[in-house]
Amino acid sequence: MKKFFLIFSVFIFLTVITIILLLNKQETTFTLTTFPQSYNLVCPYSEKEEMEIELYLNRNDAFILENKALVSAYICDEKKENTLPLQLMEINKTGGEINFKDEIYFSYEFRFELNFPVENDFEFLLTEAYLNLEYRYGEIMVHIGSFSFYKIPSFGSEDLYISRLQGIVNELSETKTLVGVVMSFRSKVNSEIIIKDILPLDINLHPSLNDILYLDDRTIKSSEPIDDLLGTYDPLIIDSRKAEIKINQEEVRFLLPLKYQEILPVNRVGFLVEYEIGGEERKFYYNEFTFFSDHEYSKKQLNTLLFQTYENY
Repeated sequence: MKKFFLIFSVFIFLTVITIILLLNKQETTFTLTTFPQSYNLVCPYSEKEEMEIELYLNRNDAFILENKALVSAYICDEKKENTLPLQLMEINKTGGEINFKDEIYFSYEFRFELNFPVENDFEFLLTEAYLNLEYRYGEIMVHIGSFSFYKIPSFGSEDLYISRLQGIVNELSETKTLVGVVMSFRSKVNSEIIIKDILPLDINLHPSLNDILYLDDRTIKSSEPIDDLLGTYDPLIIDSRKAEIKINQEEVRFLLPLKYQEILPVNRVGFLVEYEIGGEERKFYYNEFTFFSDHEYSKKQLNTLLFQTYENY
């Protein structure tokens, strides 16, 4: 009986010590996560650009929230062989929350400035992008999805313009994202213009020019299933075939379907339009357009999140 009591006492003692250690560990660490997205930015050579990255933390006193403790910030690939410097402007608590395994994670928006003047076209493209934050206490490296940054001469064209834009937004693999864009083009000149290519300025997106659907005056809803509009649609089958779109004096309106290299949420994107006029090849850039801003995350997205734990100094 005494032997049993001794073993039981030791078991209780070890259990209590383990609980204390676990509680102490929880008090000295914090955990963070983010929903991977397809980030894209476009700006003229000499201009600055800003971007926001939303991180979720299980503590409101994590050292990552100390602006003054940050030494450097940049976007990079996994091996940090390609980097793009960022300047942290501010951190804002958004009021958003997620609940994962009975733990609350609070949403914080990190707003960065990209001050990167150049004199020629520049692209920084990563299919797998990371946000790297170096603090006095240590390094934070978070996978954020894909990243596309373009520096261009200017926006617009003297020959034609986009008069209307409408996004077609569906769910792909339980992910709310842009699946097509209704575009209306008008000419500024009397000459015929032939559009040769329309490129979404995002490394993760591909245009499906061969599946363009001319709409004329047909009205469609932004939430209309793209399968119903096209008859068939596979977001991961990328078709590189081209189509010529002729622009004269009348407005030309059509649906441009989009395909994905990887299904990540895209809510805004800019475009590069390549065209021909009088036998001369030209191009113009269209600034990023936000097609929706109400992000909705599914259980599938929540269950695939990567949670990272760090010591909280």
